Amino acid sequence: MTSTSSTDPILAAARAAALTHDGFSRVEVIADTLRCTAKHSSAPASFELQMRGREYWVRMLTSDRWLSESVEGDVLEGDPIDELLEEELADLGWRGKVGELKHFRDEQKVYVFEHRVPSESAKPLIETAALFLIAYARTYDQLGDMHSGAAGD
Repeated sequence: MTSTSSTDPILAAARAAALTHDGFSRVEVIADTLRCTAKHSSAPASFELQMRGREYWVRMLTSDRWLSESVEGDVLEGDPIDELLEEELADLGWRGKVGELKHFRDEQKVYVFEHRVPSESAKPLIETAALFLIAYARTYDQLGDMHSGAAGD
């Protein structure tokens, strides 16, 4: 089910924020997930805010092995991804510690980088989730080949 809006207020607020972000070529709600297509990536990639149970997760996904490896190389060799994400969040006015990065290949052979959106924050979850989505896009846009083309256009 694809739609332009969501009945979930957190996904709806994040959708509104995503529509103003220049790094997305398409923004859509699919069931319990807000999916934003990366505009400048060298290969197809997307960012998601996904509701699972009572938690929200922010994710970067690509089925392109080379794009995943280029991002993973920067994550392993450069500054820790958590620090980069925290810097982007700080630029957006959010302070705190992010949880642990999970990186895996799912059953559909899609490479996934994800963090749980913390619900324990000085800001309401409705604002935190939207900030995490935008910060995630800004963070990953600097890694690997995420900003070398226009695959999402």
